[in-house]
Amino acid sequence: MRHSVDSTYLTLGARYLRRQIRQLTEQLAGARLGEDVECVHRARVATRRLRTALRMFRDGWSSKRVKRWRREIRRVTESLGAARDKDVQIEFLYGILRAAERPECAPGLVRLLADVQRERDALEPAVLEAAERIEASRVLDEIRSAAKKVISRALPDQEPCGSAAYRQAGRFVLERLEQLLARQQSLDDPQDCEAHHALRIAVKRLRYTLEAAKPLCAGQLDEFLEAARKLQTLLGDVHDCDVWQEQLGEFARRESARVGRRFGSEGRFTRLVPGIEYVRSERAGHRTAVFQELGRCWRELEERQTWQRLKEILRCQAGDDTRQAPAAGQPLAGTSPQAPAVSPGLPAASGQPLGSLPPAVSAASAPAAPAAPAASNGGQRTIPRPKALAEPSRRAMLLARG
Repeated sequence: MRHSVDSTYLTLGARYLRRQIRQLTEQLAGARLGEDVECVHRARVATRRLRTALRMFRDGWSSKRVKRWRREIRRVTESLGAARDKDVQIEFLYGILRAAERPECAPGLVRLLADVQRERDALEPAVLEAAERIEASRVLDEIRSAAKKVISRALPDQEPCGSAAYRQAGRFVLERLEQLLARQQSLDDPQDCEAHHALRIAVKRLRYTLEAAKPLCAGQLDEFLEAARKLQTLLGDVHDCDVWQEQLGEFARRESARVGRRFGSEGRFTRLVPGIEYVRSERAGHRTAVFQELGRCWRELEERQTWQRLKEILRCQAGDDTRQAPAAGQPLAGTSPQAPAVSPGLPAASGQPLGSLPPAVSAASAPAAPAAPAASNGGQRTIPRPKALAEPSRRAMLLARG
């Protein structure tokens, strides 16, 4: 059943959709050229924003059309996501190669980098296919045309969005916020990786919903958007570390088997162990530090009653409450500034990695890993196109190949 939709609300959605389609089209063109890996990242973000907007403003069009639009865009998101994850890992490995001081780590690090680069190269056809498929489906043209019709019906002197539009946008924001708050207890357990991943998705969805609703609230959502971005970045770092631990275990098992088949024994695999354990140790330590920072961030948000104030702002803007929306740092009506909200317990993370290496790998045989540049896909940042390995690293790669 479709809801009665405020015309100004639909106009807001149509304009937002057109901006994201323009962004997606430009970035897909750049992704085809393959000159800047950031094009893949920006295109993926545009697809997420499009899917969020199509959900928020779906009542302006038939449910069948919107469902097809979202399905096609989701396929692009998935294809770009796998490639982006490998780009982030490649950036991280280049950074850790520069930071590693012990030469015995080089064979394992270089071999791991070559493996990730090979996987990324194998994903490039999927990126190109995704760009071609969305163009051939003409979905973006359909959405652009549908949005243009909505905008063309808007009167030049159309009044600003009223309480009906605020209520409609607020309904989606509150739904995403409740989904986030329902998963906050996962922060009590540093090792609940699946729950942390679900929390990250909830934060991400809230962020994109806030972005789409932002024009309605004239700067009042900036604080909450920044909070969501920071949480998404921290949770993205945690997730990246979890993925690395799982991937390192799989890489070690695969390499051990490969060396055994080629040389009849796993003896040469031991040369790769220091590099593998270097990454494992660094990622475990980084996860512990980031999870502790995540706990501090969440406690600060609770002490400032961030999410409660967001609810109050949405109610005030929608005309459901005559009180003035509270500003940052102000206590809510009926609460005491000396009594901040109780935050969930956040024990220090142990940093216990996922998975395990085969018996041939011993943590005692690897050097302790110092801090290395961290890479995460949780936030938006520039990743340079990886260059050819320096000559010392090329020699190490030859050694790593056995």
